[in-house]
Amino acid sequence: MSEREAAQTQGILRWTLNDWRKTKEEIFTYSCSEKHLSRGLGRREIVPIGMELVTLMKDTRRDCEVLTAKIMAEFVRDQHPDWLQSYLEGKQDAATSYESLLRLLRRFAYRHGFVQRTSSGLKGKLSDLIGVRDEFATAFKKRFGSYDASWVYNTDETGIYFDTPPSKMLSEKGKIASITAEQKYSARLTAVCTIRVDGLKLPLLFITGRKNRGE
Repeated sequence: MSEREAAQTQGILRWTLNDWRKTKEEIFTYSCSEKHLSRGLGRREIVPIGMELVTLMKDTRRDCEVLTAKIMAEFVRDQHPDWLQSYLEGKQDAATSYESLLRLLRRFAYRHGFVQRTSSGLKGKLSDLIGVRDEFATAFKKRFGSYDASWVYNTDETGIYFDTPPSKMLSEKGKIASITAEQKYSARLTAVCTIRVDGLKLPLLFITGRKNRGE
């Protein structure tokens, strides 16, 4: 098939198809994310503390800790207050200044090979869960149905989290977005809910992960 015929068949301009043919080696050897813009190599960096920020980002993710633009902003506030003050001069108000800083830091991270990542898990089908519940109820009734209602307790525990990691964070392209278990569950409180089969509700029991002094 000629170039003209291919252009007509695919609805592509001939010069566009010709450019693709000339650069086919670069196109087929492209190894970066196809969903993200290029890093803008060669562009003049407007953040003078770029080296320190890159070190922070890589060290943070190397230790599987959460990395966000907010954490980067806190680093700038604590370690480079002079530059932060000069950057915020002339901004309209505090809220606008903060959003502008976060946007600048996100773009900086994107230019240095970091992307937004979201962790997700598999969920079972509702029909499968209902089937498991019914099977358990049948087996439980068969084994404990002879007991008085005041002797049977239904207990469930629910995790309550404080200061949990954000749903999205920055991570280097091609690398996992995991974080340490200590970070994920460090502020966890367990609430134990108990009710008797006859309808009596027992007081809530709270379990914390703190150790007694001296342990």
